Amino acid sequence: MSLFSKEDSIIIRKLKELIYCNPFLPDRIEIEKDILQGKYKPVDTAWSLKAGGNFGNPNLDLIDKLAKEKLDKSLDKLKGSAIAEEDLDLYTSLTLYVLYHQHRADFSKLIKKQEQDIVANPKVEFYDDFLADFVKYAIVIKKFKHLYPWFTAPHLFALMFQIRRAFNYTFECIIGSTDAPIKLRASVWQSIFTHDLARYQRSLYTSMGEINTLIGGPSGTGKSLIAKSIAMARYIPFDEANRKFEENFSASMHTLNLSSLSKNLLEAEIFGHTKGAFTGAISERIGHLEYCSNNGTLFLDEIGETSNDIQVKLLHVLQSREFHRMGDTQTRTFQGKLIAATNIDLNEALADGRFRLDFYYRLCSDYIETPELKTILESRKDELHNMIGVLIKRITIGTDGPNLVDYIVDWIETNLGLDYRWPGNVRELEQCCRNIIVR
Repeated sequence: MSLFSKEDSIIIRKLKELIYCNPFLPDRIEIEKDILQGKYKPVDTAWSLKAGGNFGNPNLDLIDKLAKEKLDKSLDKLKGSAIAEEDLDLYTSLTLYVLYHQHRADFSKLIKKQEQDIVANPKVEFYDDFLADFVKYAIVIKKFKHLYPWFTAPHLFALMFQIRRAFNYTFECIIGSTDAPIKLRASVWQSIFTHDLARYQRSLYTSMGEINTLIGGPSGTGKSLIAKSIAMARYIPFDEANRKFEENFSASMHTLNLSSLSKNLLEAEIFGHTKGAFTGAISERIGHLEYCSNNGTLFLDEIGETSNDIQVKLLHVLQSREFHRMGDTQTRTFQGKLIAATNIDLNEALADGRFRLDFYYRLCSDYIETPELKTILESRKDELHNMIGVLIKRITIGTDGPNLVDYIVDWIETNLGLDYRWPGNVRELEQCCRNIIVR
């Protein structure tokens, strides 16, 4: 006799789709509708940050409750019996959904805690509660461990914390409800987990750091925020014995702007140097490549401004993961993930030799293009209003709330027009807000 009724099986298969879908694509809405049927409550198709802060999804609470009821019901029905193999996939999916959503709020609190103290890496107190739930629900899967070798409490705990970070940072860093920001959020999610989250949780989580990410797009479009969204959401293993993650995620990103340094200083910052390697090298220095941990990310901004010599040396690092400090012969290993960004026209730079083709091919396995602000706004007043509302909160100008946002939007509409092209993109809009308030 099957553990699940025909109706329950259909719902649980939809729950599995919800687990592995890209949360920033509209497909998620259709899955929620299929699960809840007449109980579904209409929400925005774009999961995007709103200036008013009202971005919740009431359907999640209904789905969480439904999933928990079905899991408890199936566990009670088993009553210590072994689960049939034909029911295993459905039961496992149901367990994954409930485990994550029961502790979703705890993971969010842990994010804030690690952000507030990037040096500390304290024990995770709620892991014991997570483990108790895991043992309660997963004990019936034990005999099928050969089919689910990845189904362990420490791995799932680390993966679910990663998923929560990925959602939070992508959601908060990329604003907008039009097609361009929707696609950008979905693209960032794929850069973190690939297009197949199920495969990622089984095996790819160990090797995504070896895939480089190149971010292109005009100046002022938020490339550094995209890099942050990806870097802050890397998989970090959990040490069950000590109840700690290997490191605090918020200290794992290292950023270097390549256009702001001379060639010698740039090389020293990236690779490090020994004492006396060049004039002014009065002591040895660890470079960013060496300082970056296995779980960390090195973000090289303005990669298009580097010389061919630096590109050749970085190419060697990307090929072999090995490098030398300046003035040293000892081989060292780069263990982290590399993200690079540029605002130059890569086709033009490749054609005139400013950017090496072999270096480009090493970087472009994962490429993200940031859209211009005019593309995000699409001449929509409501989109401009929301964008300014979020920016005002970020730049902490005044406490006048909606009145200030309305004032700025009205000024822009009257003096620039809703079809203004914003050549400086989001950076220009931020300064425009400041200038309107002051002048």
